[in-house]
Amino acid sequence: ALIGSVPPKQRRPEGPFGDHFGHYSHAAMFPVFDIESMYHRRGAIYPAAVVGKPPEEDKYMGNTVQEMFLPILKVLHPGLGMPQMLRRFELESEVLARLEHPGIARLYEAGKHDTGRGPQPWFAMELVDGEPLTEHCARCRHSLEQRIELLALVCDAVQHAHQRGIIHR
Repeated sequence: ALIGSVPPKQRRPEGPFGDHFGHYSHAAMFPVFDIESMYHRRGAIYPAAVVGKPPEEDKYMGNTVQEMFLPILKVLHPGLGMPQMLRRFELESEVLARLEHPGIARLYEAGKHDTGRGPQPWFAMELVDGEPLTEHCARCRHSLEQRIELLALVCDAVQHAHQRGIIHR
């Protein structure tokens, strides 16, 4: 977390630079952020240096960011905003809002953002920080009986979703 302030009307030139997905912009004036302090959780930063010809290194960072955030924040791209896609996205968030089960990530909030090119729906979900069940069982050396108990918990969550109209494809 960066703690600081943005002085009003103070700007400095930055760029050209990429957005980590290989899209580059020209130099422009940007607000200045004066950092007063910086905090981090122990072990939360993964140092990485990728040397390559653009956009390879930016794509690497972009893919890493996507892996971290896409499971918890879902956005329908504005270019895909056909009426049937918008309705399907809205239905998905309505169904997710009805799911209340300890084995299912919660939907925190859903909404639409007007991008100037039409509505861009989004929803934010609970981040479940864990490991794949198979890795957990191997690491903890669970017995067959313990593995079956965990599978029963997963089946209970899936049944809860099915009873509320979720169909897995």
